[in-house]
Amino acid sequence: MKALRTSRIEAVPKKVEIHDEFADECGVKHDAHLKLQFNELLDHIENGWEVPDVFYRLDVDKNKDLLLELTGVKHLHLGGRGSDTLVYLIETEKVVFILRIAGHPYLEDYPRGGLLFRRLGLPYPLKR
Repeated sequence: MKALRTSRIEAVPKKVEIHDEFADECGVKHDAHLKLQFNELLDHIENGWEVPDVFYRLDVDKNKDLLLELTGVKHLHLGGRGSDTLVYLIETEKVVFILRIAGHPYLEDYPRGGLLFRRLGLPYPLKR
């Protein structure tokens, strides 16, 4: 499995799989609006529709995403750009693996994303 390290999700139909150690740390399942957005995001990925800009970080096309660059993990926002409800995922050519819904701590630790990989029970990937 090779993670795609592009800043945006490809507009190509892809299977969505929820990781075995997935956790909703933000309680999205109890928030009708965020749950609807999460399901909308999954529909866009599965159908190959372009993921709307509202899910991406504000500077998606301007600045590097260090978590993505170092580990292949992307993050998208629920609740609008700049929100603290993030969907962490890995995109491959055919599958998008949903890892976790959480806040920003996985973007701020060292090594970047190390805590996320520990919680998922996965080895920390070395930069390609």
